[in-house]
Amino acid sequence: MARSVSHVGRQPCPSNLRQIGQALLLHSKDHDGVYPLTFDALAASQQLTDEVFACYYTRKAFVFLTPGARADALTEDDPVAYEPPEYHDGEGSNVLFGDGHVSWLSAGGMKLLLARAATRLAATMPATTP
Repeated sequence: MARSVSHVGRQPCPSNLRQIGQALLLHSKDHDGVYPLTFDALAASQQLTDEVFACYYTRKAFVFLTPGARADALTEDDPVAYEPPEYHDGEGSNVLFGDGHVSWLSAGGMKLLLARAATRLAATMPATTP
């Protein structure tokens, strides 16, 4: 019973991540296919409130993995933003993917996803200068 209640408690977080995904898509269409460099820039360009960029329960910010990425370089397997597992008692994370869908991953699944994604995402990110 406690497990089903914990799943219900995560519902606002995927909704927030979906809103971020839609805003990223709109932003990229207005900026030559490129994501903004920060969530602050996204909020300003898409008129989103600060509450959308954080876990509903902890009020801690989501992690943005793809600042400045080209939207067309991201796939349904590429994580774009997520909430760390500790936001939900270490059980797992809601993750926004490159195609706009949001999924719940266990903490172990999240660890594997981030390890696999590190190399892949490096190829989609803009070059930085020291």
